[in-house]
Amino acid sequence: MKTSLPAFALGLLLSASSASAAVYSLGHADFGIGYDGGFELHHHIHDGSTVNGSAIVGDAEFAPGDLTVLVPFITENRPAGAQYDFLGVSAGIPVWTLPEVENVNKPFYGVGSEELDALDFTGQLSLQLLSVVSAPLGGDFSLWQDNGGSPVVRFATSNGVDGSDSFLLTPGGHEHYNWSFTKAGTYELQFKVSGTHNIDGYGEDIQTFTFEVVPEPSKALFAGVGFGFVLFRRRRPVKN
Repeated sequence: MKTSLPAFALGLLLSASSASAAVYSLGHADFGIGYDGGFELHHHIHDGSTVNGSAIVGDAEFAPGDLTVLVPFITENRPAGAQYDFLGVSAGIPVWTLPEVENVNKPFYGVGSEELDALDFTGQLSLQLLSVVSAPLGGDFSLWQDNGGSPVVRFATSNGVDGSDSFLLTPGGHEHYNWSFTKAGTYELQFKVSGTHNIDGYGEDIQTFTFEVVPEPSKALFAGVGFGFVLFRRRRPVKN
């Protein structure tokens, strides 16, 4: 394992004056699924988590385009075994991961639909990775759970993106996954949530979420660090 310099990375991000999105860099947050006359994908940031270098007070919600998730330079080497081939790199190659088990040095980013009441919906919801809008050259993304060394893979771009990059969620639930990336840089990932509301019928929401995967500090310096996008935007109030 390599040790990161999260303050260094965050400082580079926050230094860009032309910025347009806040940066979530530490603490508990969720890829949130809400409903208000229709599905609403968003970031749900929990009380005490770090946004733009400071701990927020109270929970807050951000529209997908208003916040970037920081993936710090703390890498783990890809395990051996063909069951991990979905990651898109050979065994022993470093991978950046936001983990399914909390690590106080990384964002703890789950998938949550606690805002929903299961009784309001017919059956389960579908969450799908629709496309990789942009990613660094050769960079792959995957969402998975380790399951004791027998990974359960939800999304993996190493073999392309198609209808198999989807899974079912129970309204009102909450899970944590490994969000893994194989190259440093900016990933813009487009997701779709869909389901059937008992009154409103079928609905869906499609949104693009941005993840900034931090390179090794020395490489960031020599590259001039093109992270320029981090001025704080107004956050959405949490609905009661």
